Amino acid sequence: MISNTTITKGIKVIICVAFSGLFFINEASAQGSVTVRNVQLDSLSIGPSISQDAVFQINSTVGGFLPPRMTESQRDAIGQLSDGLMIYCTDCAASGELQFYNGAKWKNFAGNDASAPVQESLAVSYLAGVSNGTGGTQWGQSFLVNQMGGYLTKILTASIGGSSGNQLTTGIDGSILKIRSYVNDSETGSIHALTGTVLATSVGTPTILNYANGISFPTTQFLFDGNLYIEPNSLYVIEFVPGSGVSMYVKIIGSYSDGKAFAINGSNLGMARDYSFSVYMKLE
Repeated sequence: MISNTTITKGIKVIICVAFSGLFFINEASAQGSVTVRNVQLDSLSIGPSISQDAVFQINSTVGGFLPPRMTESQRDAIGQLSDGLMIYCTDCAASGELQFYNGAKWKNFAGNDASAPVQESLAVSYLAGVSNGTGGTQWGQSFLVNQMGGYLTKILTASIGGSSGNQLTTGIDGSILKIRSYVNDSETGSIHALTGTVLATSVGTPTILNYANGISFPTTQFLFDGNLYIEPNSLYVIEFVPGSGVSMYVKIIGSYSDGKAFAINGSNLGMARDYSFSVYMKLE
């Protein structure tokens, strides 16, 4: 038995603790890796010191403790559950949840039963065909969720395009969306519709889903990290930032969404118009 063992700085340590008196330690350093198993310790500290009343302590001012992360289905596939087993469920609740097993069921740290994954819902649907190009220096679309709030997960649009082949796909790959707070409907001046605070930005590379609106106007999916909560009955603004080689296109006839399309310092600003978009959320 090794007593009062301290692992000091200079070694990156990944530890799986079984809380049965046995510690399974995997040490990795720049020189290689060493695996030590079935070492029984009275106490273990990562860092320079350990409190007298602690059997396991991590000392750090630059990082935190990261428990195993997994989906609900992966959690439920764990073969043997020990009382006190802890995980972070990545798809539980609206945006993930820290959970532990109490001997009978999974609970969250509020003391309630562990939350199940929240299903994604279509909150705003205006994925219309587009026809007219826009000028300007920035492009955006206000929208309103007329229901309960939720966490933004993705936006679809067919408004980014106007080219074909590699130029189209490369331009789509380089495009992003931003969600801004609503300021006003102005499309000119120094304080215009796209000067609101950036609340979220799309993550990863956009995905072309189909060409239902024509070969030059694909329906493209932009994902978000699920952390932005969209308040009900509040205006927000989608800012479209097209990549190189693609442009923004609007619909100018027929029915319109509850929001407004913006083309900052563009032409024909008095025309009614909308960009193509659908908003998906995990409802609370």
